[in-house]
Amino acid sequence: LLVAYVDAINNGSVPTISSAWDGVTATECKKAMKNAIEAFRVNLSLLEMPLDSDDLTKALKDAEASATAQYKRQAMGDATSKYEAELQEKIEEEKANVRKQNRAVSKDTCDRLLQTLFSELIQPRFSDEKNSYEDMQDFAREWVKFREKYLERAKGGAKLDCLLAFSETKHADAMRLLLSRQEDKFEKKIRSLEAEAAAVKETLGAIGGREQIYKQQIESLQHETSEVMSERAKYAAELESQQHTIEQLKTKLAKESQGKHEIDIEKEQIALQLDTIRNHKDEKESELEKVRKDYERLMKEKERTDLELSMAAGEVEQLKSGQKCGCVIQ
Repeated sequence: LLVAYVDAINNGSVPTISSAWDGVTATECKKAMKNAIEAFRVNLSLLEMPLDSDDLTKALKDAEASATAQYKRQAMGDATSKYEAELQEKIEEEKANVRKQNRAVSKDTCDRLLQTLFSELIQPRFSDEKNSYEDMQDFAREWVKFREKYLERAKGGAKLDCLLAFSETKHADAMRLLLSRQEDKFEKKIRSLEAEAAAVKETLGAIGGREQIYKQQIESLQHETSEVMSERAKYAAELESQQHTIEQLKTKLAKESQGKHEIDIEKEQIALQLDTIRNHKDEKESELEKVRKDYERLMKEKERTDLELSMAAGEVEQLKSGQKCGCVIQ
């Protein structure tokens, strides 16, 4: 502001506060724009290219938002909008350059990845006769694996274009080579079949004289077969008869088994009855033993009673004898 005043005085004009302030704010806005652009470039330099389109768009959007926010913090005055628009133009230019750079890096990386995967997955089977491609379907399956592996690892906006360009050349070359090898294989097989056909023809000519012998042998075999079939029918009839006899024996055995089962049941019932009788017998014997013991006890009591009665009778007799003789018993 002081410099603006001094310049106005030196030029012979009257300094005004508004014009001086506009100059100051314009200077600050330019400085803020420069700092924001520099910050935007620093953020972009930290990107690890190549990036997929979505990832790159997000990174550019974040860097732009950060640069715009930084500019708004530093800018001041009426010139803010003007220089913000200029900032957006410069950011768009930087974004376009970054997209071009990312695509270039993506193309270089994808081309190298395609060559590497082709050398690892596709090329070896063309040089290995034992593990070579059997047919077009086999090659198509391997090519699908190659493409899926590439899409899994490739990054950047150029990955599809690189794959398309690579496929137009390498896939076509591989198909031509495979067709050529298939044709060679078919020709070898045809020659082999022709040789086998000639050998078979020669063999048929050699065995033409033995056809009659084979015919006689066939007739003999047919006769023997007829006899064998007759014997077989005879054995089948005998087998059927024996089978019928076996069925009859099985039926008889089943009936005998049923009768035996009924006898076993009857035996079990008789055994139960015997057990019941034995139990009753034991109970009766127990009661009889108890009665016998009671009888013996009563007999002993009777003997004791008889003895007591006998003794009492003796005493009575003594008493009677004493009364007759006039004795007094004290």
